[in-house]
Amino acid sequence: MEFIVYGYETISGSDVGMRFTASFEQAKTEAATYRAAFRQLDPTGEILGAPAIHRMVLQMPDVPTMIDMLNSPECLLPICLKSRSVVTPSDKGCP
Repeated sequence: MEFIVYGYETISGSDVGMRFTASFEQAKTEAATYRAAFRQLDPTGEILGAPAIHRMVLQMPDVPTMIDMLNSPECLLPICLKSRSVVTPSDKGCP
């Protein structure tokens, strides 16, 4: 079974701390809220880079894969990721 999620970068250009949502609009809203809160905490900090929102097609792992994941420190994302692309509001694949 495949499904789509949208991940937004909390650190521009990095998957570290990436957050996931069910829709592009939700990712956009949460990313803006996160950045505003970050700016409020550190208004004199360095300028933040532009974060990207990624459209990710994932697949549910089978039982042996799930057991391997539960027994290892590996991240679930690379194991289940089928495809990934950066999206913008003008992309046809976005709501």
